[in-house]
Amino acid sequence: MKLFILLIIIIEYIFDEYLTYRIWKQRSKPLPDEVKDIYDHDRYLEFIEYKKAYKKVIGINKFISLIISLVVLFSPLFKLIDSLSNNVYLIVLYSILIIDTISIIISIIYDYYCTFKIEEKFGKNHKTLKIFIKDELLENVFGYLVNIILQMLFVMVVEYLISIDHINILKAILIVGIIVLVFTIIILVIMFISVLVMKTQYQFTDLDSSSLLDTINQLQSDAKKKVKHITVYNESSKSNSKNAFLLKLLWYREFSIADNFLNENDHREILAVFSHEIGHLKHKKDIYDLAKYLLLVLVVLLAVYLVSNISIIRIFIERVNDVYGLNTNNYYLIMMIIGIYLKPVMFIIETASNYISRRNEYEADYNAIKNGYGKELIKTFKDLSSDELVDVYPDQLVEFLKYNHPGMYNRIKFILKKDEELNEKNNIS
Repeated sequence: MKLFILLIIIIEYIFDEYLTYRIWKQRSKPLPDEVKDIYDHDRYLEFIEYKKAYKKVIGINKFISLIISLVVLFSPLFKLIDSLSNNVYLIVLYSILIIDTISIIISIIYDYYCTFKIEEKFGKNHKTLKIFIKDELLENVFGYLVNIILQMLFVMVVEYLISIDHINILKAILIVGIIVLVFTIIILVIMFISVLVMKTQYQFTDLDSSSLLDTINQLQSDAKKKVKHITVYNESSKSNSKNAFLLKLLWYREFSIADNFLNENDHREILAVFSHEIGHLKHKKDIYDLAKYLLLVLVVLLAVYLVSNISIIRIFIERVNDVYGLNTNNYYLIMMIIGIYLKPVMFIIETASNYISRRNEYEADYNAIKNGYGKELIKTFKDLSSDELVDVYPDQLVEFLKYNHPGMYNRIKFILKKDEELNEKNNIS
């Protein structure tokens, strides 16, 4: 078991380093015509220096994370935690307090360096130390609480299941159904709280431009689910970043745009971005959505199988206890090992999910093109790329595996192509 765990961790680290090599090899190539005008010579050199600064700190952070993972999994740490209590809930709590606290401390140091050393150096940070501390506290306290709640629920469910001698298929279906319902409710609550955390981190005000609001409402007139809440958030208090997003939570929909965007771009560029977001509202279910639903069905069927064959779970837990010399089940460790075992599967799922996400982004871009904002969308993307020092010509393999939005080169090529096709079609008609 330990050898297999070590193999997966090392392979993942080496593959990640290989992708980093490909990223930097790609950056040595000249930019193609579609994105050549995003950076002038000096700005491109600044982009390279910016990425080099991040390369160093990311490399150190990944190496430290690797060492921590190896120490946690291959040292007597879990045996030490096992000696502290024979209560499964306390064992999980001790594991979270020890291991997660170390990870959070390293994460805060990493965030601080990136914010006040790298982002500050390149003029991208507007955060004060007070805002930084507030954001880190909110995010980490929320993360802590969510992790504790989910881990405790996992312990409760598994402890209940392994205490039952025999579970028939009908009872297994009922149990899995209840678990799915409970976890769905919990996830919705977590999503709601995460929105509240975001609302605490930023100030959101209603968009007060009547001309923009009228055009936005006109653009979404043929969407089945319309957005009534259109807000502006104060990104300028933290950075010079420009962004816009569509928040979807059950029946609630909200468009929000950064104040930097609103203050520095003209109306047609802003409408191009809103038209893109409205494109997401108009998304129609396709074969890829069906594939996601099928995957969920398979996961539920697998859960039913495991619950109805509970001896498999018992054997796995006993195996973990034997390998680590534990007297009490440590479900934190069990979840860690399951997570590592599932890494190859999750890699495939993540790659497929990124592909679907990129398709959806192209679809949303096409909505902006159909509404006559193709040129404005390109200009906006180019300005954003230059302002935020974006990798505009990423390696194809890296983009395929890791990007949930299209790389700028492929994105602009798509917009130019579709814009030209629509113009030809309009001219013919």
